[in-house]
Amino acid sequence: ARSYASSGGPPVRLVLQDDGSIVPDPAGRPGPMWRVTGRAEDDEMQPPPPWGYGAALNASALPPGLAMVTKRIAALAGYPLGPLRDITLNLRTSRVCRLDPHVDPLEDGPNGFILTLQSGAVLTFSPVDAIRADQKRASNPAVFGMRSFTDNDLDCLLRRRSLCHFSGDARYRWTHAIRPGVVVALQDESGAPRACICDWWGTMENLMERKDDRISLVFSFADPIHE
Repeated sequence: ARSYASSGGPPVRLVLQDDGSIVPDPAGRPGPMWRVTGRAEDDEMQPPPPWGYGAALNASALPPGLAMVTKRIAALAGYPLGPLRDITLNLRTSRVCRLDPHVDPLEDGPNGFILTLQSGAVLTFSPVDAIRADQKRASNPAVFGMRSFTDNDLDCLLRRRSLCHFSGDARYRWTHAIRPGVVVALQDESGAPRACICDWWGTMENLMERKDDRISLVFSFADPIHE
């Protein structure tokens, strides 16, 4: 996937030091994101994947692993789904990261599934109206990192190998995002202190340590086609 994936974020990734400081990576590694998507985002940085996008998506062009996961999702009971419209792959290679509040493009379709691999995460849903009512808070990482984006937010705990489905109001009337995380001091196996970055779920009392790498696979489906 990296052969045609675009990288996002700063030219050099940010890394967490043992003393809790966050600095540019001394090794100069790029990052912190690699991305593959069928959406028309930037053809110069990333040519479209072979399976395409939207109504023209060709499921027969999917790699075997993605094809297998797509079939398993489509076969889930209780989720009437139409044709696949997009697959977006995101690889995060640094614990120091965030995802700003957004609503996925309407052309993706009404049903989104997020498969989380390697590191868990907390996905925060925020009502669009609440975001607009206090845009200053929702755009200030120092504030939303500690208080979240709005007072009406809903945190969704994405554990490793979990699958999250969102549709309806969660798809169109609520944004989704990932907060920057908080630096927490823990002890290593020898008892020495070490710094780590944690996501918080609901309150600061519920913490989940981030791992260096996280992969999210986003599968977007249309509604069923009724003749």
